[in-house]
Amino acid sequence: NSNSGFFYGCDKLEKVSIGDGVEELPKSLFEGKSALTNVALGTGLLKIEASVFKNCSKLSEIIIPENVTYIGANAFDGCSGLTELIIPEKVTDIGASAFAGCGGLTELAIPDSVIKVGGAMFNKCEKLTKITIGNGVKELPKGFFDGCANLVTAVLGDGIKALPENCF
Repeated sequence: NSNSGFFYGCDKLEKVSIGDGVEELPKSLFEGKSALTNVALGTGLLKIEASVFKNCSKLSEIIIPENVTYIGANAFDGCSGLTELIIPEKVTDIGASAFAGCGGLTELAIPDSVIKVGGAMFNKCEKLTKITIGNGVKELPKGFFDGCANLVTAVLGDGIKALPENCF
């Protein structure tokens, strides 16, 4: 959590650049760093663990490298400053509430490579108007679209065979 770890006490941290040799961002690495606005991630990154950027409310610019395969639960939860996010084509697994509270996002596409998604992924994404789910996703969990009050368009991939109760 934000009360311990590598960046403990670095509450004024605004910009971070991660080198190409780093393969994994550990759980809660930047959690609660509300001054953080810009993160440059290295090309060697493969995994973004749970809650890495949770409650980094001013984070407005981040590019997820193309080799990332995993985005953990709550990874970007509470990143209300994000207005754009592109999920790379190699991601296969996205955890629950990964983008919850990203109130600035208006559109998001989950690529065909993703086969597993967690619940409440877009909770409190009030400005989200369009979501595209790729063909790799076979099943949507209950409450997948909870809190998407302004969702106008949901494009569901061919892989989805049934919708659970309370999906929308």
